[in-house]
Amino acid sequence: TYYKIEGLITDLHQLYDADKSDPLFLFGRLRRARILEMIGKLPRERRRLVLDLGCADGTYFFQLARISEAVAGVDISEERLARIRRKVPHARVFELDMATQPLPFEKGEASLVLATEVLEHIHEPARLFSEIARCLEVGGVLVATVPNRLALHHLTNRIRGRKEHGPTWFHPNEWSYWDLKRLLARHGLRILQLRGVGISVPKLPALSSHAAFQRGFSRLPWAGLIAEDLIVLATKDF
Repeated sequence: TYYKIEGLITDLHQLYDADKSDPLFLFGRLRRARILEMIGKLPRERRRLVLDLGCADGTYFFQLARISEAVAGVDISEERLARIRRKVPHARVFELDMATQPLPFEKGEASLVLATEVLEHIHEPARLFSEIARCLEVGGVLVATVPNRLALHHLTNRIRGRKEHGPTWFHPNEWSYWDLKRLLARHGLRILQLRGVGISVPKLPALSSHAAFQRGFSRLPWAGLIAEDLIVLATKDF
């Protein structure tokens, strides 16, 4: 049964009620809720075939299967994909290194691509963006998350002259909204929505794990400019 939006929204309320002491846990739950909310509001034709890039052990995969006609997943870990297969034996999932291998889908096959917590791990992301654009049909949608290099705590450190480590082996890439907008445009993708999740306020660390504060912040239209994580919804124009 597809398009069970009511059940999805119930799950979202449970996610928003999460209140754990670790800010990263809270940011992750809010990010997941935001993404599912954005996808759940898309028209039916945009959920015909969904590609879940970096599907891991099915965090989004199983939710997407409830509201889409078909879902396919890609991940670098066969162990994680095996967990999906144990639950759905005939799941269309592929073990693949997205940094070096093309996506195993036809040109224009997908109506929606989800890439969450993936792009920052790719050393040459332009190649993957090109593959995403190839797989998307014209009018198709990309929902992606990236860490924000202009997050509030980064800006504060720069103003105070504090040295930051910059990109790491784990996160070789971070983008601002404007960086991402330019990169997507080079591949025929145009941002329609920007959301931000998570904010670390200098000298007020308690706010980082304050669920109500973080939920409220993520609702602000300008949150994506200074949030820890950016969520973008972009469409393929050509």
